[in-house]
Parts: sequence; structure tokens; C-alpha cells
Amino acid sequence: MVRTRKRNGACVRWSVVTVVVWTETGMKQGDMIWEDILRELDFAFQPILDVASGRIYGYEALLRNYDRAGFESVFALLDYAVENRALYTLDLFLRRLALQRFLQLPDARKRRLFYNLDNRLLEMPDYRQGNTHRVLEEFDLPASTMVFEISERHQFHSIERMKSMIDTYRQQGYRIALDDYGVGFSGLQLIYSVEPDIVKLDRFFIQGVDSDPKKRLFLQHVIQLSHLMGGMVVAEGVETEDEYRACVRIGCDLIQGYFVGRPLFIEDSIRTHSDSTARDLLHADRESAIPHLKPGLQMQRIEPVRPGMGFAQIVELFKRNPEFTLFPVLNEFEEPLGLLHESSLKSITYSPYGKDLLHNRDMEDFLSHHIRKCYVADLHADADEILKIFSLQDSMRSRDGILITDRGRYSGFLSSTAMLRYVYQERIESAREENPLTGLPGNRAILRFLEDAAHRLDPTIIVYLDLDNFKPFNDRYGFQKGDLALLSIGESLKHLAGGSRNIFVGHVGGDDFFLGFRRHTVRSVFREIRRLQQSFERARNSFLEPADVERDYMEAQNRYGQMQRFPLPVISAALLFFAQGRIPLTDISRLVAETKSEAKSARSGIFIRTFSGSAEIQHVGDASMADV
Repeated sequence: MVRTRKRNGACVRWSVVTVVVWTETGMKQGDMIWEDILRELDFAFQPILDVASGRIYGYEALLRNYDRAGFESVFALLDYAVENRALYTLDLFLRRLALQRFLQLPDARKRRLFYNLDNRLLEMPDYRQGNTHRVLEEFDLPASTMVFEISERHQFHSIERMKSMIDTYRQQGYRIALDDYGVGFSGLQLIYSVEPDIVKLDRFFIQGVDSDPKKRLFLQHVIQLSHLMGGMVVAEGVETEDEYRACVRIGCDLIQGYFVGRPLFIEDSIRTHSDSTARDLLHADRESAIPHLKPGLQMQRIEPVRPGMGFAQIVELFKRNPEFTLFPVLNEFEEPLGLLHESSLKSITYSPYGKDLLHNRDMEDFLSHHIRKCYVADLHADADEILKIFSLQDSMRSRDGILITDRGRYSGFLSSTAMLRYVYQERIESAREENPLTGLPGNRAILRFLEDAAHRLDPTIIVYLDLDNFKPFNDRYGFQKGDLALLSIGESLKHLAGGSRNIFVGHVGGDDFFLGFRRHTVRSVFREIRRLQQSFERARNSFLEPADVERDYMEAQNRYGQMQRFPLPVISAALLFFAQGRIPLTDISRLVAETKSEAKSARSGIFIRTFSGSAEIQHVGDASMADV
């Protein structure tokens, strides 16, 4: 294979005849060209900021000096290694080099190393598992230090083989990150198959996210999915303060990019932006913006099995806590690996080798074979979504409950009994609060929605519906048909909500209804309101006498006892859009009253007001699709 590369400004042609083989001492000396290439390569390290703590979570190792080795890009170097069937050998060299350089960072043993894997490794003839473990042992680093980044940049030829590799890595204690999420077309399939500990969002979705509602909506759904599976999300390529603030507002756990810190060589003084600007921005805001686990969900703080514990210590842990038959198992960074059941200990204790195990301090092999998988959910996830996760558990996972984390770190355990108790209590509470006519949540539930929205930083839309001319309709046609009209609205609202956690509907009382939307656009909500108006008008006409429908008015007594013509009942809607969340509770009654008044006089029956913080930035009277 002949290639051309630059040396001192001149182009030199060279050839590679042999494929380098990994040995205990490194690469063989026979291939001088590979030695030449490897001598040039180095790593720069880019910090990744933990939003919650303001500290560095880890560093990504980024390959550098490939141009000095004659390659236009990292991908060109890796492609060349693939062509020569030497990718695995090259990768092992790079892992060792990355770890050597990483350990020169002053805080390395408290941080994680993000290392990019080329999934074409699996196609190499010399691919073997276990080499990384030996290198980590040599450097006295735990497996949890390593975060392997896999990408959909190159298609996996065998999903099953990839899953096998990842399962082995995870069993050995490594963390898995899905890199460049969104750059390919199989992202959701990879999330489903890999169940990554970390999802890294591609720069495309981060660039301009502060001014692009569509991108924010997409990212919110990805973040929600990742958090529900107990994972964390990295916003990659954050370059401006506005992008940083937007990523924090929508719930990203980790931030990476020039705004936090540029990739730097070890020889440079590692200074990150987080020490000055990024660390001080919005931590308090994010804490207040995310609700904690509902009080009804009684989480238990079970003492975990920690790294370094021997068999005898684990047995003692079970003896000290006879009320528990299982214990969470954590790695060195307080991240949960799964559950250890008492039955697993008994089967070993009563075996012929039980006494020997009591004196065996190395428990890694034992735990790797006896930890049971368990779903993990974030402390800040919606309680109903946590319950939904548990209901979907498969036969490969423990049905004892769900491990709860706080931004990746173990926080507690939610047992199946606690979840069943919560469901029972919620149903009783819901039945007490429902409107007796429509069965919709009443004012207490509406108030809880508003209080929650007052602390959130994500866009929120609230809509108050009013049935105009309902009193004369009631007087003209009687209470029974009046109730039928209200019931038809109630059924339409239930159908609209459809079980979505991002749509809340309630019945304020009488002919007043409430809707709350999270992560929706004004345009989409406007369409829904128009559909509600049209649906009600069709239902209403079935209650009216044909003559009233034909002349488009009805006659009824006014408050003075005199006959008067009234328009037919119609729905008017006061729509308030809070672009940055933070609904002002103290002003909401006044704002709603003002907007309802405007809506009643609007020809379309819809009036829209948009707020940024506490300031109104737009209002659209007589709203139509052209206006929104």
C-alpha cells in the first residue's frame, strides 16, 4: 500500500508492507513507517463540565498531530489503519497513550476519560477483549474511569456483536456514551440496543439552539428519554453563553465546547472556562427548575455495596440490615451497576468454596456474574414516567424496583411495593379532586400545575377556555342540555390530552376549562384550540332546535326578564405563552382576566399573549394561522 505524506514541507512516498502486531512490549520494530507515525501522535484533552456541581466531570481525549504523520484528518488515519487491517493494534496503542497523558492531569484520578471507539474494531482479525483491563491495572485505575464513546458515524455490520462487546465492557465496569447523537439515522435504534449511560448531542442540534424552538423541542424529548433510562446528556460543541444557558434550561447534565474549555495539550496549563464564567451561570436556576421526586413515592436510601468490599464485608452488610434482601452495587464514582440479591450470596456461602470466598478480597469477578440488571431513573424525572418504566420491565431485569440517581450518582431505591402504594394513593386523591360532571381534574390540580410551571424554565403555554353565552343557552334549553354541552367539551379535552405528560387539562368549574402545554409551539396549540372550537360547534348544533341553528342565534330572557337575541354558544380561548417558563403566579389571575376579555371580543374567539420573563413581548388579537 503506497501513501504520500509531508515531511518538512516536502512530499515523501512510502509503503507499508507488514501489519503491526501487538505484543507485551508494544509494536514490533519491523515496521519503521508505523513507528514514524506513532511517534508523531499525541492527545489534547477537552474538559466536560458537570452543570449541577460546576466541577469538571471528565475529559475527552482528542487525537492530535495526525497531520504531522501525513494524514488530513483523524478519520483518514483510522481509514488507513482499517485498509491495512491494523485498526485494533493502532487503537490499543492509542488507548495506552491516552491513559498515560490523562494521568498527567492534576485531577485525573477524580475524573473520567472519554475515549472514542471506532466500531470497525470488531471487523479486525486480531480483535480481542480484555486488553484495556490490563492497561488500567498497570496504571492503577478503576474500570469506571473509562467512558467509551461509540458513534453511528460508521454503520454497525452486526448489532448483535456490537451489543455483546458493549455488554462485556459494561460487565467489566466501563461506562458507555453514544457520541454524535443525531448525525446518522439509527440513533433511536442505538439508544434502544445500547442503553447508553451518556448521550452526547451532535453539534448540529446545539448551534443556535437558543433561538430555534424546533431544536429545543427535539432536544427536550431526547433528554427526557435519556433521563428516564437513568442516563445523562452532554451538550457537545457549546460555544456561546446563549447556547450554554439554553442547554442548561432544557435539562442537559454536562456541557462540552469552547465556552467551557478548548482542547489543550498536557504541556499547556489546563485552564477551563468553567473556572470563571460557565461554572457561575444558572446552577441555582436549574436546581429550582426541576421538580424532585413526588413525596408520595417513598424512596429508600439502602446502604450500597462499594468498590473494594470483600465477601465477608458484603455478608456483614446483609446481616446488619436484615430488613433488606438486596443491595445496590456502585462503582468508584457512586454510579449504580445493578442489584445484588441475598439469594446469590446464599448459593455461594453454602457452596464447597464458601469459606475460601470469605477471605477473598477481590470480588470483581463474583459481582460481575451475580449483579442483576435493574432499570435506573433520575430523581428529577416525572413520577408517572418512572412508573411507566417499571411497568415495561423485561425478564432480564429485576422486578424488585428501580434504582434512583441524582445526575448519575446513586440516590436511593424505589421498591415495587412503594410504587404500588403510590398508584393506589394517587387514584384515591384523583377521585376526590375530579369535577363530578366531567371527571376532569379540579382547581387543586390546576394550581399544582401552575406552581410547578412557576419554577420551570422550559416554554409553557396555558389556555383558559370559556363557553360564551352559556347562561342564556341554559335558560333557553334547560340544565340537562347545558350539562351535555359541558360534557362534550370535557370529552374533547380528554381526547386531546390522550395521556400525554406534556398536556394537562382541567375543569375550573361551570363553563370554564383549563389547558396547560409543555414543550409545544404556539402554532400547534392554536391548531388544537381551533379543532376544539369546531368540534364543540358540531356537538352544540345537535342540542339546538333547527330554527336556531339556521338563523344563527337564540332568544332567551335577559337579566331584566325581557326577551333578547343572543349569539349561539361558542368557545373563546385566552392563550398565554411563557417563552422562558417561570409563570408569574402573583399576576396570573389578572393576566388571565385581561386576556379572556380580549378573547371574547375577538372575531376568532382566540387572543394570544407572549411573555419573556415578566415582560410581554407580543400580543395577537383576532388570531389566525397567519398571525402565529
